[in-house]
Amino acid sequence: MAEPPNFSWSNNQQQGPPGYQQPRQQQPQEKKSNLEDMLSNFISAANTRFQNQDASIRNLEVQMGQLVSIVSGRKEGQLPSDTEKNPREQANAVT
Repeated sequence: MAEPPNFSWSNNQQQGPPGYQQPRQQQPQEKKSNLEDMLSNFISAANTRFQNQDASIRNLEVQMGQLVSIVSGRKEGQLPSDTEKNPREQANAVT
């Protein structure tokens, strides 16, 4: 028994009349899950903190180098003979 065209079980595609163009289906856009968004935000914030910490450590290293050069210029066991002006220009009381 011959089957008419387009009625076969193996052909699941629907065809329209001649000259008809079937509209294209849009591909669903991939959405990030909430967990992926949270992880991405966490990584970004952590990277920012690491960069800030690196900058702070570099500043501390520079300050330590400045202190070493000041202290190494003094004679061991002696106080400076001249008084030094308070660089902060504030009076600090020692109690």
